[in-house]
Amino acid sequence: GAELEKDSGEGHGAPAVTEGERPSNRQDDRGDFSPQHRRMVDRLGLNRVQVMKVLKEDFVGSIHGKAPMRVVEFMTFKSHRRIPRSSDYKTVLLSELSADVKVVFISHRWLRPWHTREECEEMRHEWAGRAHPDDAAGTKHKLIWEAVERLAKEKGWDLDKVVLWVDYAGVEQDDAVLLGAGVASLRGYIALSDVLLIPSPDEVPEGAAHTIDMVPGEYGERAWTRLEAMSMYTVSILKQVEAPEMWVAAGDGASFLERFDYVLTELPSTGVIFDKGDLVAIKGHEEAFVKAIEASVVRNGYITKHKASVNCTAFDPKDEEGQLVASGGDDGEIKLVRRQTGTAVWTVQTGSAVKCLAFNGDGSLLAAGGDDGVVRLWDVTGGRPVEKGTLRG
Repeated sequence: GAELEKDSGEGHGAPAVTEGERPSNRQDDRGDFSPQHRRMVDRLGLNRVQVMKVLKEDFVGSIHGKAPMRVVEFMTFKSHRRIPRSSDYKTVLLSELSADVKVVFISHRWLRPWHTREECEEMRHEWAGRAHPDDAAGTKHKLIWEAVERLAKEKGWDLDKVVLWVDYAGVEQDDAVLLGAGVASLRGYIALSDVLLIPSPDEVPEGAAHTIDMVPGEYGERAWTRLEAMSMYTVSILKQVEAPEMWVAAGDGASFLERFDYVLTELPSTGVIFDKGDLVAIKGHEEAFVKAIEASVVRNGYITKHKASVNCTAFDPKDEEGQLVASGGDDGEIKLVRRQTGTAVWTVQTGSAVKCLAFNGDGSLLAAGGDDGVVRLWDVTGGRPVEKGTLRG
């Protein structure tokens, strides 16, 4: 996302929206949030004062009055047979929908980001008359709707109540000022989303760590896409969600659909930036995110908590900085936790109270001993543990 048609691959290319412009557009004469923004805040479903203050003012409050969140209903998106553009007028205002709709934020790299026929054809793509987020075959459009159908089935969602935010449709593509307002509102849009979905036309390498830096197609290398992932990560921490709802889809029929993690050592500002003028904005966002994360950990402690006593811990040797630690408890769960934020990378249920844990030397395997006399072994090289076998004492 945040690629947007005006972005030639050299940065957003949209005029900056100043902070001074925003309040008059999003607040009424008394300085209160407009009815539209209040409806958006109601979607958060939270009542913790400090959390609501941050999300309301710094996230939802960042949505510019000229760029309210516009989404595409899932059935409309699928039947359109291609990724809708803002000029197709397929979007509806999120504020006018019921509070129980599920919002999927599509975060992606454009497949045809070039603005001239020569550049596009040089890269062996069919020229669409302008930059385009998909290829001529509609590969990404198909992958998105297939992934959303799979995700909805897994989560028990009614597809009639699923909507998508896609930059090409949800941000005005033909007005530079409105385009800039949309780019400035990205973290607000993400705060109102239930899931961040990354469609990857390229296959995810087998055994690759499930972190955003491993998403194919340069997603994890770009500063702006990292920023979107970090925004969802921060919102998840503020909402006290144990693991961020960031999913990567790949393969025919979205055969690969897995949850991924955001690693704080891969900050957005260290990613690829084609327009160095974007660096100030990106650093400003990430500094605000880190501050919010640290304050949340101090205020709330670790998000990840066992439901019963913790009996054992073990540091993951794959993490040279010592931030990843596995814990096992009487609740029968093993959790791999990122110490810096207290979020869970993964959780696995063993069915028996866990009494001891140990990684092998390179961190590829994890063994757990239960009070039922069974030692269980997992392959932990990927994003989720894969049970390899058991040994009974």
